[in-house]
Amino acid sequence: MLNVERCLQIVELLKEFVNSGDTNEARRCLLELEVPHFHHELVYQVLRRYFNLSYVELLVEFAHVASLIEFLHVVLLVVPAV
Repeated sequence: MLNVERCLQIVELLKEFVNSGDTNEARRCLLELEVPHFHHELVYQVLRRYFNLSYVELLVEFAHVASLIEFLHVVLLVVPAV
């Protein structure tokens, strides 16, 4: 599958997470993509999303999505580069 398709899937995953707040479902969807070398794209898309939000939208969503990134870090799906 092309990287563009993966990016679109990750964007969709983020949209679904923002609506549901279900970290386990987001984790399952990320694992379903079967591209561990591409998990950094999730962090990139989160940042990209926030550059396009208004201040009010940012305040509403930031803590919510930050908790997803923290959860994925704890379960070792999103790790710092070495």
